[in-house]
Amino acid sequence: VDEQKHFILYYLITREILKNIIKGDFTKEYIISFPNNIFTKQQKINRLIAIIDDESIKNNIVIEFTYTDYLSNKEIINSWIKKGFQIAIKIDEKYKYDNNSKIWLDIFKYVIVDKEKKNFFDEDQLIIE
Repeated sequence: VDEQKHFILYYLITREILKNIIKGDFTKEYIISFPNNIFTKQQKINRLIAIIDDESIKNNIVIEFTYTDYLSNKEIINSWIKKGFQIAIKIDEKYKYDNNSKIWLDIFKYVIVDKEKKNFFDEDQLIIE
């Protein structure tokens, strides 16, 4: 059910982005989650990504992953970043608060953190939860 919900959500957000583009509004960005249970199902991943695999959609949509999900699926997510998809990373308990880890966060469009941890990250890409 969760997977089907995400397919519908992706289609609805794509529709909203296209409406915005028709109106001439290119400023709105939508952050959407990605179902982590789908990573074992390659055909479903391909179908879900195909919904948003368009340059005009990629510029207005940001896919959200937890840091744990990113570590588990680093190769796939990095390949999407190379293809132009924008990614937001939600910091969780797996994140190591050191400078080495902080440098890697530059590849993400946004970093989502708790209020207590906000001082460790750069404010220009920060979203406080």
